[in-house]
Parts: sequence; structure tokens; C-alpha cells
Amino acid sequence: MAATRGNNLFDAIHLTMQYFYDAIDAEYAGHLTYRGIEGPKDMARHATVVEDVQRAVAGLMSPLAERKRLLIVGQTGACAGQITAALVRAKAADRFDVRVVGLDPAEKVEVNAMKAMAARGWDIEYELPMPIESALDQWRPDMVIALGLESDLSAIVAGDPIRWALPGKAPGSIETAGSLCDALDEQVTALVR
Repeated sequence: MAATRGNNLFDAIHLTMQYFYDAIDAEYAGHLTYRGIEGPKDMARHATVVEDVQRAVAGLMSPLAERKRLLIVGQTGACAGQITAALVRAKAADRFDVRVVGLDPAEKVEVNAMKAMAARGWDIEYELPMPIESALDQWRPDMVIALGLESDLSAIVAGDPIRWALPGKAPGSIETAGSLCDALDEQVTALVR
């Protein structure tokens, strides 16, 4: 933002942005506001604007760029994988960039998994499992978790995946999905530690 006159020129926008970020449960990282900017060329002539913007971008982006890329692989990616991803994001989104894939990806998230996670305050309804090839075309994971898979993944991903056993079969009810959430929560807590 930029302008010229007034002692409290930027106070209203700073307060508005603080309220906005508070409402979405995010941290207000600060602002770049300058006086004396009335036209496009004024910004280019400002003594510190380029360095200020570069410093702000580096400060905001470096934590995201340094996150570990975590690939969660399941048979369909529609249940345990989505639950695991939601738990990792809830506990350590600042440290992990998470993708969920299926060897045979489902078209949508399993209903009981959605309901069990909703009961815990997480909305996974709009998450979609990806085919593993699509995820690997976009980026290379630092870590791979194979959920309930015995198959050899060495032809698909580099290195040995972390293998987590799953209790029982796919949840047939909200209660069994809730038990799956609890079991995965323990493993995710250990992972993010």
C-alpha cells in the first residue's frame, strides 16, 4: 500500500489485516507501507522498496521451502492416507508438505473417514487421492509412508518407505474409522517428534 498524507494513514488497513488473519487463525506477519507513492514510477524510486520486498518474501517463503516432502501411499488413498495427512498437517504443517496417493486411487474420500475426522474438527471431504505417478511428476518426496501395503515400491519411489500396519480392514462404520484415527494419531505424533 502506498499514499502521501495523514499521520494515521495506514492504521486502518493494519488493523483490518490483523483482524482478518486472526479470523482465519493465521499470524499477521507485518506490512510494507510507504508514504509518497502516487504513481507507478514513485515505487521504483523509493530507496528501500526492492530490498524490503525481497527480505519479506524470503522470510515468508523460506520456511515453506524447507519443509520435508512427505508422500503417503495407500491402496486407494481414500481413507487411512487422508486421515494421516490431516493429522500431519494439524500437528506439523510448518515442517511437512504432504501428498496422498493411491496405487489404485479412489475418486473421493471414504465416507466414514470423513465423518470420523469431522467429529475431531478436521474437514477432509474435499481432499482427493492422486495417482502416484502424478505426485511424482510434481515433486520428489523426502519421506514415503506406505500404509498397510506389502507390495514392493522400489520401482516407483527411491529408498525404503516407512511401513505402517493398519488395524483391520477399511472402516465399515464411523466407530471403526474413529479407532483408525486414534491408531494413526499415535504414529503421526511419533513421526513429527
